[in-house]
Amino acid sequence: MTQTAKITRVGDAYDRLKADILSSALPAGYQAPEPDIAVRLGMSRTPVREALIRLEAEGLVSLVPRRGALVVGITASDLEEIYELLSVFESAVAAGVARKGLTPGSHEELTLLAQQLDNLGAEADVDGWVQSDRSFHCRLAEFYGNMRLLRQMSGLFDQVHRARLILHGLAPAELGPRGVHASILAAISARDADQAQRLAREHRLDTLAALKAQFLGSRLPAL
Repeated sequence: MTQTAKITRVGDAYDRLKADILSSALPAGYQAPEPDIAVRLGMSRTPVREALIRLEAEGLVSLVPRRGALVVGITASDLEEIYELLSVFESAVAAGVARKGLTPGSHEELTLLAQQLDNLGAEADVDGWVQSDRSFHCRLAEFYGNMRLLRQMSGLFDQVHRARLILHGLAPAELGPRGVHASILAAISARDADQAQRLAREHRLDTLAALKAQFLGSRLPAL
């Protein structure tokens, strides 16, 4: 196998396993040895092992000696830690973009995303809303220009994605609140960094409070 082919196989194994973890096709607590996972993917063990190492570095699986890979669940404490970090990162990004300013094209893209989020919330489309919320905040980070910060945010979104789908799914009518992303964008457009920072932080912490209530009500130990 050439080096290029090996990289492609590892990437394929990584993408497929990650998609299954984020969608709960491989739910929290799922555990299997590498050979079983390789059979499941129809691949040899080598690319699967390297893919699992990458996923462990991202906090999505834990590699247990002689027992294989364990899909890591998110506890209520994990949820709080992740959302507190997101609130810090996203508020810093919102303030930074407000100071820097948006191009007309960037503003139009974010406006469409904000409108899409309101529509998806009204339709109680949990999958679409969660993905669009991530897109809105990650695109802001891209426009800010801090790629390290974007990578950190993307990793946190990956870790909490499955929990968000499950918890928002328990109360899809509460997606939103409506207009919150448009309000953040309006503050950014007005070059009001303090207001943009405050709104972004409040948005994420309000979401955390709602998700924690759903988590505690579910009586599930982890998601």
